[in-house]
Amino acid sequence: MSNVVNLPSPRSPHLLDAEPYVLCDPGDPNTPRVSSDFSMILRSRTRALNEFFLSPAIAAREVWQRLLLEAYVAALPKRGVRVPRPGEVVGYLLQHPDVFSPVLAIATKARERRGPGDEVSVELYRDPEIRDEYLVVYLRRAKYGEDTLGILDALGEDAALALAGTSGWFLVTTDFRPPQDG
Repeated sequence: MSNVVNLPSPRSPHLLDAEPYVLCDPGDPNTPRVSSDFSMILRSRTRALNEFFLSPAIAAREVWQRLLLEAYVAALPKRGVRVPRPGEVVGYLLQHPDVFSPVLAIATKARERRGPGDEVSVELYRDPEIRDEYLVVYLRRAKYGEDTLGILDALGEDAALALAGTSGWFLVTTDFRPPQDG
């Protein structure tokens, strides 16, 4: 009697149904040895199980992440932050999810520092000359005064600190347009 366990071929249609090993005490001298195909079968099974279980889990996580970002971005106007094209902002945040918290924090600080009639807006900027895009937190003021640049500088410094180690980018600036919401 041979001590080698015969395993099914890695190309077997019932690869997940076959038992490739024998449960026993490894210290027992009568323990059957596993054939050299064991590691290949184990890798094949692991790959098959990953495809079966992980692919739907990854897809579900991506859907969940999109839904959460859409809900958060949709809630920004209720917090006093305008988002004219929420789909574009969500699309960018899906590519760079670690940027959401810094954007939210800086937009909130900008909203707290705005004056009456001023507006804070989060928008996606697409550079027309090179293929680059990033988020911009705009501070639009009813009346641009001497304090505008100081506010933007302070918010920009906070943004630079908050963005350390993130995959994306955003700017804090003004485009000198009048506010749209008031």
